[in-house]
Amino acid sequence: MITNQYSAEYGRNAGAIVNIRVKSGTNNFHGVGTYFRRDDQNWTALDNIQKAGGLTSPPAYKDSILGGQFEGPIVKNKIFFNMWLQREWIRQTSSYIGSPSSLAPTPAGLTELEAYFPNSVTLQNYVKYGAWSIPLGNPTIVTRYLTNVSLTAPNGQTISVPFAPVQRFVPTPSDNWDSGVHVDYHLSDSMQLTGKFYDQNNNTPYSASNGQAGYFVGSPSKSYQAGGAWVWTVNPTLVNEFRFSATQSEFDSFGGNTYGFDKLTQNIANSTITGYLGYGLAYNLPQYRQVHSYQYQDNVSKQMGRHALKMGVQFINDDIPLGFLPNVNGVYTFNNFQQYLNNTPSTFAGAAGIPIEKPHELDQAYYFEDDFKFRPNLTFNLGIRYEYSGQPINLLNQETVPRESNPATAIWNTSLPLTDRVYPSYPAPSKNFAPRIGLAWTPQHNGGFIGKLLGQQATVVRAGFAIAYDPAFYNLFLNAATAAPVVFAYTLNYSNGSYPPMPSDITGANLQKLYAPPPGVDPRTLNQTLFAPNFLNPYSESYTFGIQRMIGSHMGLEMRYVGTQAVHQFATRNGNPYIAGFANNGFANVLPSGVTPGVNTSCSTCNGRENPNYAVIRLRDNSAHASYNGLQLAYTIRDLANQLTMSTAFTWSKAMDNISEVYTFTSSGSIVLAQDPFNTNSGERALSNNDIPLALSVNLSWTMPWLKGTSHWYDRVAGGWTIGAFEVAQSGRPMTVLQQSLTVNPLEDAAAVAFVGGSSELRPFLSNPSAPLGTVGEYMPNGTLVNLANTSQQVSPSSVHWIYNTLAADQHFGTPFGVARNTLTGPMLQYLNLSIYKNFSVTERWKLQLRAEATNALNHVNYPIPNLNVDSGTATTFLNPTYGEESASLAPPRILRLGARIIF
Repeated sequence: MITNQYSAEYGRNAGAIVNIRVKSGTNNFHGVGTYFRRDDQNWTALDNIQKAGGLTSPPAYKDSILGGQFEGPIVKNKIFFNMWLQREWIRQTSSYIGSPSSLAPTPAGLTELEAYFPNSVTLQNYVKYGAWSIPLGNPTIVTRYLTNVSLTAPNGQTISVPFAPVQRFVPTPSDNWDSGVHVDYHLSDSMQLTGKFYDQNNNTPYSASNGQAGYFVGSPSKSYQAGGAWVWTVNPTLVNEFRFSATQSEFDSFGGNTYGFDKLTQNIANSTITGYLGYGLAYNLPQYRQVHSYQYQDNVSKQMGRHALKMGVQFINDDIPLGFLPNVNGVYTFNNFQQYLNNTPSTFAGAAGIPIEKPHELDQAYYFEDDFKFRPNLTFNLGIRYEYSGQPINLLNQETVPRESNPATAIWNTSLPLTDRVYPSYPAPSKNFAPRIGLAWTPQHNGGFIGKLLGQQATVVRAGFAIAYDPAFYNLFLNAATAAPVVFAYTLNYSNGSYPPMPSDITGANLQKLYAPPPGVDPRTLNQTLFAPNFLNPYSESYTFGIQRMIGSHMGLEMRYVGTQAVHQFATRNGNPYIAGFANNGFANVLPSGVTPGVNTSCSTCNGRENPNYAVIRLRDNSAHASYNGLQLAYTIRDLANQLTMSTAFTWSKAMDNISEVYTFTSSGSIVLAQDPFNTNSGERALSNNDIPLALSVNLSWTMPWLKGTSHWYDRVAGGWTIGAFEVAQSGRPMTVLQQSLTVNPLEDAAAVAFVGGSSELRPFLSNPSAPLGTVGEYMPNGTLVNLANTSQQVSPSSVHWIYNTLAADQHFGTPFGVARNTLTGPMLQYLNLSIYKNFSVTERWKLQLRAEATNALNHVNYPIPNLNVDSGTATTFLNPTYGEESASLAPPRILRLGARIIF
């Protein structure tokens, strides 16, 4: 692992570089066979949820790993091989239990409904596709929630029908295979060829999509990689290395007991019935992603006196087909079960567009570096790297321009200018130059205090600076590819038979014919995901300074400062904010000079926005920036007294940013949209959601010295065991208090939040930091402050920690913007892993290793981020210190694994 970026040879991503060298064969045959076993029901501790549920043992979960590795010569002294095979298979059973608010008619209830609704097409579809039509997992009713629902039959009679949640237990096995072979061919003393092939196949056949109703997708993934290298030592000072690799991978979310993407429109529509159990796959399934990647790299090394020169080129050719089009098979929404039986859906959602995108990217990199040995004890690393990856986003422009230029294929209003109906084109970044500077210095000082402090060739000083670029992020591409103007995601409102009700054939192929998208639509009036006109590759500027000191012959101490500035990082912004709420409610002062809400009487979601010609724009730009500064200490012991090896690392750091993630993950305290859409810099800069100020890890291996080398059989069994321990302790991450509702404040851009996802843009106000953390007040329009959890109770500002962000609160505080990001700290993380093993000599060549491992050996409970929404379960779960005891722990409970290994 390379933890610095001084070498210009490495790039394309910021962060550490991991090079994996597969073990080569030798002139003798060697091998290893391994078996590991995990059995939760018999060996694993209960977690806090299982304890609260009264379980005496965890649910069944068996994980077995069987593998082997074999190496040796094909032609002695010439050709060698190393091959391996490993299989991991997991067996478990998961239950899918419907909540009391998600009811389905019982089998008896369906029989009763069929008698009263003999001509109902929707009821016939429910019998054909609903929960009881799929036997997988032996569906049964949850009797404790059995209830009768009153419905009106076609003849006007009121009937009472039994409904209940559905429970099913579905096997969710996972079968993973990993195999490969590595071959080395020594053509001559100056020329070597290596070749490798990897094969990985993972399959989880049943992942729940709508598990209560019996709809599942498979999650298979497979990857094949072939590659090789040719190393030619031209002469003692010149070496050329050529590398090649080809990778084909596929990651899917389809199959199971439903059709895959290859039979996309043979799946049925999703039918959602508010308060009741519907059927069909989730609206965004099935989907898949493939990766076809070919990499070529050539490195030339030349030694010229004190200069070690290295230069090279790298090409990565990526083709990445993406299968993903939400709503392509249709989604029906019914407000209640009566409406479902009457076949009067409230809406039908569909999508017209391109189900499979095939972006292509050719990454190019060129570098040159010089490791200059300025003095025997001082070396400078000087290098420059250039990268170019084009602009894969422009595929969307290349697809939409010909489609919209042809009236026969256009899906938008053809009277609009072409530029308003097609996806924009963006220039490709072409200035990705990455300088690299480093030094390594071994100070020398004989005698005196300084000499003792530095030691004899025992101290090394290292420093460096590097710029590294990140490539395109394909999930961003996918967001743009599934929204206007690339895709027409439309919703039809059922009114007076304006479109046909649900037919008996509800496959996607039939519904695409039956429900055509509305004609003459302006794509600007729909939600869009656009990129900033100057969208760039983000980069980081990293710099470090460290001192490493050897202590004796077995110990070392290192102290290092590491700093990173992340520049032009990806961010999600409100690209067309709703500003009428500010202007019409006394807060026009927060708007930039000259910015006023626009008017568009024909587009409700456009009206009141900065640009009234457009609806919501989820803008992806490079406005994110971050900084990291850390002091890292490491103490290492190597083979002390032939029994102890240990490494200890401690980090004291601080990370700041103005956005921590391009996507919304409110459950972890990360937020995306800024409170003030016009101040995304200083208005949002705070501790990063990734800030972990204190982190400690200890990793040790101790071979117990007692009873070693004795002749008694019981001494040979009891002695020579090795104990391993790995301890992690780190402080909690920052988190932000939020509010969930998008309707309590007229200043809220509810449409933008709903499109991007997550909680409200506007955050609560801090009232009294000394008040209990979970207390929240709400200002009434008359200025009275009440308890949000009990609005009949009047409270004082000093008795509550937070104030709900409503218009009345905004008027009280004189601003609509509440607390800053990440003002709270989440729970810390701590766990200890232990292992013990011993090698037994069976024969001179054969050894048997027995091994036991315990993950989270002390069964320490690590609590997750609590509920951060002040208006979601205020009286019970909002920042409740006991909430973690009622929810899943962040780290698993104690897990035991037993294993054996044969070595020859």
